[in-house]
Amino acid sequence: MMKLLVRHGHFAFFPDGASDVARFNALQGITLEREGDFYTFPALVGLKDYSIAGGLYGGLAATKTFEGNPWDIMRENNWVYSLLAGAIVPKSTIITKASVKLVTFYFVSGTTLVQPGSLSDTGEQILSYDSLFDDRANRLLIREFSYE
Repeated sequence: MMKLLVRHGHFAFFPDGASDVARFNALQGITLEREGDFYTFPALVGLKDYSIAGGLYGGLAATKTFEGNPWDIMRENNWVYSLLAGAIVPKSTIITKASVKLVTFYFVSGTTLVQPGSLSDTGEQILSYDSLFDDRANRLLIREFSYE
């Protein structure tokens, strides 16, 4: 299993074993890249720790001048990483509904990953979640959601 922490639309994968990332990449047809002590999508690698209003940040014009971690900058500028586009996008462009069900101790997703910015059954926008990716069952076990 591999821990997945999504913070304000930013994905951070924390492998438990040496082959976790390779197995995930093979199962999903995705390439994760190392960024500090975690792995993430290529579009999220190397992001600066600040944004300047009007300047480019991850391919988008920043709306706010802000300093902090990339996930904090994404929150301040109302952005999320789009799984479909493979890029940072305004969270207002995400129109999907999250398909999750409570099974024993976890929420289980109907898709491999939950798109940040998706709406929950109660209409709240899911921007962060703490989860485990079970590569044996090829499913996401979500411990907690955060709404904003």
